[in-house]
Amino acid sequence: MRPIRAYAALRSAPTPAARIELVMRELERQGAFSRSRIFVGAATGGGHVNPVAVELVERLSGGDVASVSIQYGTRPSILSFDKVKDARDVLELLLDRIKRRIAADHPNGGGPDVLLYGESLGGWASQGALEAAARRAERAGQPADPLRATGIDTAVWVGIPGFSRFRRDRLGPGGMQVLSSVAQLESLPAEDRSRARAWELSHFDDPVYRADVATIWRRPHWLPKDGNNPPGVAPTDRWRPVLTFLSTVTMMFVTANNERPGVWTEHGHDYRKELPKLLRAAFGFDHVSDAELARISEQVRQSEVWIMDQKWK
Repeated sequence: MRPIRAYAALRSAPTPAARIELVMRELERQGAFSRSRIFVGAATGGGHVNPVAVELVERLSGGDVASVSIQYGTRPSILSFDKVKDARDVLELLLDRIKRRIAADHPNGGGPDVLLYGESLGGWASQGALEAAARRAERAGQPADPLRATGIDTAVWVGIPGFSRFRRDRLGPGGMQVLSSVAQLESLPAEDRSRARAWELSHFDDPVYRADVATIWRRPHWLPKDGNNPPGVAPTDRWRPVLTFLSTVTMMFVTANNERPGVWTEHGHDYRKELPKLLRAAFGFDHVSDAELARISEQVRQSEVWIMDQKWK
């Protein structure tokens, strides 16, 4: 099938509410709610969703998916911390509209699965949106389940900033799987895979993941006091109050946007090489063989090179 995409840029409409209305009309126009999956991309500060993630889901699903995202800013993520609340509010409203639209067609349950993907600042904002929805449900005397409150079936986050305060315990035992490498999927019991409703992949050598103001006065878990440092952290690294935080912030600026199109790695803030296996496992594409996944991954890699080579206006 030909996949569906709907996107509302800042210039599309004057207000967030108007952009949501616009993108919902576009989803309706293209028949998005008759697809098996709705893929909601939480945009980064500059307004884009990783094209590798979007196209992987499209190819893994055979095109039976509609992708949607809304822009809330134009600056790089590292300069957009002041826009996180805007991003959270927009995403929360969009998810609510999608949830109510699906419920109108399927009052007894069912309909397309809603998949959420957030990377870097987009991941932080989307986790904040889910936390806000869970707190409101809690105050209303309802289960404080952030996925249920927002109508999401499965969430995937990669490269989440260390200062995101998403409460994983709200998803219940095994409800969230936290990985530092996609290789950990191989040793994950089948029972844990089946229970997982949210997945997070963050590298220990990712300066975005390391970023947390609390490292000024508190030892981070990726620099243990006793024993060896985890993979990705130099064996000689030690926690130093204030200095560890300053070196992390410096590294964020130095390494920002250093990824090269088509050159995928599994280090730092680059998760493209691991996305194929992660999204296959998280979003339930287990029927896709390793050989087919390798073929799809190469197609997406070549597509990324082409996309980034264009002179977009």
